[in-house]
Amino acid sequence: MRIVKIIILFVVTSSVSFSQSNLDKAKKTFYEGNYKKAVDYSLAAIKENSKNVEALIIAGDAYLEIGKLDSAMYFLKNAEKVSPKNAAAVRKIGRVQAKQGNVSDAVKTIQRAVKLNDKDEYSYIALGEILLKSSTPDQAEQQFLKAKELNKQNLQVCEMLGDYYQSRGKADPARSNYEDALRIDANQLDIRKKLASVTLDDNERDPARDEPIAVDKEPYVDLSALNRSVIYPSVAKRAGIEGKVSVRVLVRKDGKPKKNFIVDSESELLNKSAVDAVMQARFLPAIQNGKPLACWITVPISFKLK
Repeated sequence: MRIVKIIILFVVTSSVSFSQSNLDKAKKTFYEGNYKKAVDYSLAAIKENSKNVEALIIAGDAYLEIGKLDSAMYFLKNAEKVSPKNAAAVRKIGRVQAKQGNVSDAVKTIQRAVKLNDKDEYSYIALGEILLKSSTPDQAEQQFLKAKELNKQNLQVCEMLGDYYQSRGKADPARSNYEDALRIDANQLDIRKKLASVTLDDNERDPARDEPIAVDKEPYVDLSALNRSVIYPSVAKRAGIEGKVSVRVLVRKDGKPKKNFIVDSESELLNKSAVDAVMQARFLPAIQNGKPLACWITVPISFKLK
């Protein structure tokens, strides 16, 4: 009898472990952006336990991402049936409704999600997003502000507020919110671009060429694109001259290059083309505590004959 109990316990434990494994795989593949795999794993988890709310929601999310709205709605509705007070399931149903073009229904649905859990910043974000598409887009601001009040470390809502204010020509609050976002994660190139677009240069003192400046991120430029834009000097091309020119450039806080000098050059014939390319490029300014600032950076320009 004891052996039978052990076998039953092993089977039950193995089944739960396997189910959890499928759920973990569904989560992992979803966050990696492999939505088709996420569908497969979430369906496997649902097959093992049809009331697995997490798996139902992931299936709905994954189907939404691949554009299968009816399937997304089916699984999210099932999640709501299993757990009627699950604000996340209700919120995501609203997102599907919005994708289907039912904006007014989506607003009502997500307002219901907010009532279910008024501490969930993502419901306010979702409501703000949908209000932007409604007949009352200005109401989105309050939803985004509420989400930020709940979690000031939410990068998504900082960026959305920045976008909201930028679209309305309000540079100062747009800049402030983009800076908040970059204080959370200075690696966000798209947000750095947006910040540069609402930043005006000023008459602050230019830093000296070799002045040490502590920054979170140095000025950025797409080197591949920059090197492709370089015009190869015809004299150097005819002479078969190749080489590299290192240009040190001062990038202002609006991303525009202001000053330059040659650090190193393998041929003087290449210098002017290198400098011209660098000075015509648009950079992302350096970031220090979320704010842009003027900073020097050395840019390598390569000349190679095909």
